[in-house]
Formats: sequence, structure tokens, C-alpha cells
Amino acid sequence: MGLKISIVALALVWAQQEQRKASSVPNTYMTDPIFFITYDTRYVHFEGAPASISRLCGPLPEWKTIWTYASWKTDDAEYFVINGRRGDGTTDPYVDGLAIKLHGTECTVDRENIFNTVTDTFRRIEAPPSAVTGLAENVLRRHTAAFGGKKKFLEAVLKDPSFQMTDLWDPVRIPFEQFAKSP
Repeated sequence: MGLKISIVALALVWAQQEQRKASSVPNTYMTDPIFFITYDTRYVHFEGAPASISRLCGPLPEWKTIWTYASWKTDDAEYFVINGRRGDGTTDPYVDGLAIKLHGTECTVDRENIFNTVTDTFRRIEAPPSAVTGLAENVLRRHTAAFGGKKKFLEAVLKDPSFQMTDLWDPVRIPFEQFAKSP
């Protein structure tokens, strides 16, 4: 009887130690705010957001780390699509990326459903068609670099069960379809 209790006690201690180890490992997965796929930040490396975003926009959902998924600069403003991770390693379940417009010292943040699929623009940010087109082109360049090449990027997107081509914003979907078909 004593041996059985010792084995059970050892198993419980081992299970508790494993649980502590698992909870101490930071979550390294992120959701891409454009393609809505999940990727591991240990292997996929997007550029950090410029300091001007934090300086002009203030704290963004308590994010400690912020990545840039798309950016475009016009004569009078800069536009970004970003996402981030809190200091404790978690992501905000209510934020799937933000659209940012920097105009001089002003910052406009679109925190909800950043792409308007009806008008092919942002929901709350006014952007000229050239900025929308530029952002869409920049998406492909940044994602190709972050995933380590076109082949890896396409594999990640097309094999992800949560990816739906119809969910993509038209200014991104159309160039993405062409990009996927080209050599």
C-alpha cells in the first residue's frame, strides 16, 4: 500500500512540475492580422514597428512588442498595419491587428475590423487609393521576407486551416492570387 501511495505522490509531483514548466514557457504564436493565420514568432520574423507609433499613439493594448505587417508612406501621412504582444507574452483576444495613420504629430488608430471589405479601405482611417494599393503591395514583400521566402510564405498561408481566400481584403486578395500563381 505504501509503495502505491509513493508512486501516486511521485506522479502528482511530476505532473505539477510539468505544468509549471509549460506555464513558464512564453506563448510564441501570433495571429497574422491580414491573412488570419497563426505562426510561430521563433521562426517567422516581422520587423518591429517604428518608435514613432508608440511615441505618437501612446500605449497600444498594453503591447510590449509590436510588429509591422504592412506600411506605406504618402506625401502627407504614413499608414501601418500592426499587431503586438503584451509584456506577459499574451495577445489581446479582442484585437486582431490595428491600422494606424500618422499625419504630422497626429495618430489615428483603427481598433476594430480594420478592413472594410465593402469599400476596400479602412473602416475609420481615410486613406487615398494610392496608400491602399501601396499597403497591399507592401504586405506581400513583408510577408515573403518574414517567412523566409515566397515558398515558405505560400505554404504557411495555403496550408493553414483557418485561411480562407474569400476573407482577404480585395486590395490584398487580388495581388495575392497573382503572386501565388507566378513563379
